[in-house]
Amino acid sequence: MTNKKLLLLIPIIFTISLTLGLYQYQSTTANNSTELHSSFREDIRELVFSSNGDYTWEEAVAIMHLHEDELREIILVLELEDNQRMPEKDKQGLLDYMLHEELKHQNRLLTKTMYLDSTEEQVLESNDPELFGQFFQSVYARSSNNNSCDIQSKIILFRQSKIDIDGGTLNDYKFEGDNKLISVDRNTLKNCSVEYTLTFKDEDHPKWDSKYDSVRGDHYGRIQDIETFIVKQNDKVQYDDIWSDDKSYDYLLFGIFGQHAYHTGDFDRVMYVANTWNHAMDTENTNPDLRQKLFRFR
Repeated sequence: MTNKKLLLLIPIIFTISLTLGLYQYQSTTANNSTELHSSFREDIRELVFSSNGDYTWEEAVAIMHLHEDELREIILVLELEDNQRMPEKDKQGLLDYMLHEELKHQNRLLTKTMYLDSTEEQVLESNDPELFGQFFQSVYARSSNNNSCDIQSKIILFRQSKIDIDGGTLNDYKFEGDNKLISVDRNTLKNCSVEYTLTFKDEDHPKWDSKYDSVRGDHYGRIQDIETFIVKQNDKVQYDDIWSDDKSYDYLLFGIFGQHAYHTGDFDRVMYVANTWNHAMDTENTNPDLRQKLFRFR
């Protein structure tokens, strides 16, 4: 074989070797990713439970930095799966998302220790355009296992942006849709507040949807998005890391981060549950130009 032919083969051999090496690394890292992630999960759980939910964001971020190398290996696996590298700023966004998801997961587990009782409600959707913008006047009464709680839980109407359900394009971002609200759990807490847990079929990230879906699927066993808010006895609504503020559906902070904020506001019978693509919500509609679909309890 001539030297010229050998020179032509070198790039091919290099490419094959690199591919095999990446495949081997991907397989090894994938096998270890759940174990790596579990150490991160254990530390976040310790933070949430030891503080009874009263921790600072800085404390949570410090734990993320402690496990950053491990979490970045998960991101590398996701890059190898679809052969698409993420810019560093978008990797930071995915790290931030992992932290928010783990905090949300552990806070839900903590809240469950405070349950008195729970009920999964049937959600009805309205296809009648005459009902758009109107209120249902009925009241849903329910008793508690604790005699000290006398709870009259008003029906809450949920309005979801149609683009979140049907998909579409908004300000150059394409959204796949198929993220419909599919269930609502209502749980009475020991302090007589009522927690509402909303489950959406999916969640569409404007830029890296498949990778964000993989984080939920690989490490939480679901692609559904789960969000909660609490209605207190004084008719205040507590949003834990999922208040939309004034942000619109396609909002991305610095072109990377979804909307996350803590807030306590006034109760209203209507909750807009898809003010942003990651289901940040409020009793105020931040997308007046988008059509909404109406859901209610039976």
